[in-house]
Amino acid sequence: MTPIQMKALPAGLMVMASLEPLPAIDAPKPMEGMNWQMRDDALARSKPGLRAAQARRATNVIDIFETIGFDWWTGGGVTAKGISQQLDGMRGDVEVYINSPGGSYFEGVSIYNLLREYEGKVTVKVIGLAASAASIIAMAADELLIAETGSLMIHNVWVCACGDRNDMAKAADTLSQFDEAMAKLYAKRAGIDAAQATEWMDAETWFTGEQAIEAGMADGLIEDDEIEQGKDGEQASLRAEARTVNALKLQNPGLSRKECRALLSDMKGKSSAASEPKAPEGDLAAAVRDLMKTLKG
Repeated sequence: MTPIQMKALPAGLMVMASLEPLPAIDAPKPMEGMNWQMRDDALARSKPGLRAAQARRATNVIDIFETIGFDWWTGGGVTAKGISQQLDGMRGDVEVYINSPGGSYFEGVSIYNLLREYEGKVTVKVIGLAASAASIIAMAADELLIAETGSLMIHNVWVCACGDRNDMAKAADTLSQFDEAMAKLYAKRAGIDAAQATEWMDAETWFTGEQAIEAGMADGLIEDDEIEQGKDGEQASLRAEARTVNALKLQNPGLSRKECRALLSDMKGKSSAASEPKAPEGDLAAAVRDLMKTLKG
């Protein structure tokens, strides 16, 4: 491990430089016809009600408790722009709490690079789930801690793509480059060769807290009093809603944001604003009702 360096800042401030010599990852724009989509297995195993205990929070804290990337359906999501704005106002050590099922590879890589370049110690604490793109962000840690009941999931880049066979071949070639970059990053963290990391990704590997430490993917466990547990019923409801939205996004990529909001209002049994269009009727509305009945978390 590289010794801690001290850097001088204006106004007499002093902060730590990054402890780990982390590799940069290229984060190109997604090719035309390719969109990110969360894995349903990650959503099914998520614990959206978990939060960091207020009494144990540090001065500089960043929470990553949503999907990675802007979510056109809900208006939520964690973006590199938002993280950059938070980091601009911070000096000294930073703690990043993660409980996310993942999302956009491109946003995840951009956030990773922002944290990697931050001039201070970055401690990442996985209090619930760091899956897919969220696991990339976790790799930016100088120190990575995970809850004993937490999970870290890594896999190959997973996207929704459309086009002819030539487009599919191009997409596959592009994805292989992304997978190679991720494998090198995970290998660097765990102290293994890239081939082993590739095997983990091919198998879609889930690490518990203890397994992540044993594999070299995390440095230690989070103390129990740092995590606030949500109610089981509340977590199940949030998880079911997220999985429903994910399924609707996959089946209806052409809906406008206003139509999405109206559909979500109908799904929740709420009245849409007068200015909003009516939710789609017929088969789609029936599909929403069926999803709400079957996706129990």
